[in-house]
Amino acid sequence: VAARGGLGRFSRADGFEPWPAGAPFELVVVDTGPRPPTAELVAEVQRRRGVEAAGRRAYAALERCAEAGLEAVRTGDLRHLADCMNEAQAHLRALGLSTPALEAAAEEARAAGALSAKLTGAGGGGCLIALCEPGTGAAVEKALAHGRWCHRFSPLSGAVSS
Repeated sequence: VAARGGLGRFSRADGFEPWPAGAPFELVVVDTGPRPPTAELVAEVQRRRGVEAAGRRAYAALERCAEAGLEAVRTGDLRHLADCMNEAQAHLRALGLSTPALEAAAEEARAAGALSAKLTGAGGGGCLIALCEPGTGAAVEKALAHGRWCHRFSPLSGAVSS
């Protein structure tokens, strides 16, 4: 998929399946810095999910955001996808998985024109992904790059910035 463009959905239960997109969009990924080991973060989220009512609610809300976001991608509703991503980021923040650097980068991305921005991966630092309408990703990439690893790509075409 990464080499040829396109999107996919992955779950442990079903594996990978190609996923259609109803409209083009751009994504900007920026590395905001150091992060703790993924295994530690995953273990903490699993602990919260199992013992804390708030953690269980947040995890269930994240699953709903993911499913609604997939449907928004399929139908090409970028505004709804952005809402799903922004809501997911709020839940990730509540779970303690975001960092000041991730939050600052998300604000920078939105100020530069991104529709939404959220952490990607296990959290605790690391990468942020910003959703952009076609033609707006370059400005977001420029705003986020300042000395950090940052790239823009169009999932449907496979085009990646240099």
